[in-house]
Amino acid sequence: YGSVLVHECGHAIAAEKNNVAVNGITLWVLGGVAKIELKNITSRKELEIAVAGPIVSVVIGVTASTLTIITAVASGPELLTLYVLLVAILNGSIAVFNLLPVFPLDGGRILRASLKQKYDHVTATKYAVKVTQGSVVVLFIYGVTSIEPFVLLLSVFVYQQSKKELRQTVENNRYDKHKKAVTSIL
Repeated sequence: YGSVLVHECGHAIAAEKNNVAVNGITLWVLGGVAKIELKNITSRKELEIAVAGPIVSVVIGVTASTLTIITAVASGPELLTLYVLLVAILNGSIAVFNLLPVFPLDGGRILRASLKQKYDHVTATKYAVKVTQGSVVVLFIYGVTSIEPFVLLLSVFVYQQSKKELRQTVENNRYDKHKKAVTSIL
């Protein structure tokens, strides 16, 4: 979980740099999440925050790969070389996986931030969720045909989280509209 925690800290640090509130980091069996207040932020800030985690994972992965080569060439302890290689592979995998354009992964947030340059926040979220749900169908079919229970579980989780993201976005938008209406009346 150390690599996941550092990845999420990358998001939290980027959020703090952009004056966006961070309400903690939670680690799960399938990963982690930095609880960041993404409501009403610009597409640039959302993009910076979303790419920060994968960048941290890539930096750790490249550093660990370099250390793997150094320990192997220097005939260092084999166990150390294997451990550092595992750290490199794990962090590279975390970066690549998180860049898939699906919610709740960083790639889904990067996709939404890119779409927000042309569309409003709700519409951008709807399009990003549609991409997620199409990807999940492919993932689910792969899980069924290859008899991969983890892939099936992951596809169901991602589908549910994408629906939750869309629902929260729509509800927040309604709340903001009602709040503006009440404020304008007063």
